[in-house]
Amino acid sequence: MLYSKYMPCFEKFYFSYKHYYILLIVLLLMSTFLMLSSRVSAEPKWYLSGKIGGTGLSNVDATESNGTMSTVNLKEGFYFAGAFGAALTDSIRSELELSHKRNQVGEFDLNGINIPSVTGNSQVTSILANFYYDFLPNRKVRPYLSGGVGVSRVETNFQGPAGIFAGGVVSDDTDVVLSGQVGLGASIAISEKILLTGGYRYFMTDDLRLDIVSVDGLRAHEVHVGARLGF
Repeated sequence: MLYSKYMPCFEKFYFSYKHYYILLIVLLLMSTFLMLSSRVSAEPKWYLSGKIGGTGLSNVDATESNGTMSTVNLKEGFYFAGAFGAALTDSIRSELELSHKRNQVGEFDLNGINIPSVTGNSQVTSILANFYYDFLPNRKVRPYLSGGVGVSRVETNFQGPAGIFAGGVVSDDTDVVLSGQVGLGASIAISEKILLTGGYRYFMTDDLRLDIVSVDGLRAHEVHVGARLGF
């Protein structure tokens, strides 16, 4: 009785507080980016970049409070990203990136039993503060390593058989969580200010809370191509 009476109020307060906390982190990331850009280099070299690629999410495991377990297998999807950044030294770059990825449902298991006819998609929109180290910065081909931290808004929209799921809704909710990435790749200089890019990165998020269900953090392997324009 007490749980059913007070828990919804607690969860409403908790998630509201959590979102303000994450917004503060985003503002700190932005201020850190601007501070580094102005202090590390007297005249940072600014740039814009864009990329598009494929993303493969790992299986998503969820556990309800009553012990019911479900697993969602998501198909390979796509993602795109844009960033505003600065070269702080010949080898070190920092940037703020906005990205979006989308994956369709492949299979859905409930307590180990496959449930057919579950459809829908998951979408992830992220803001990341990324840092890059460019090897051989004065060569035509420039390998790099990258890392980044930020926040992601995860949205699920899954539908299934109405005889199993109330109203035919499997999951229809959003959460905002911490996220990060590590990666590697290379840039190819076409001119002094234009570079083509390609690479791989591993993307991850903190655990989620969707429809009052605990969901393991997302993990994704991503490959991409793109371009960077200096100014």
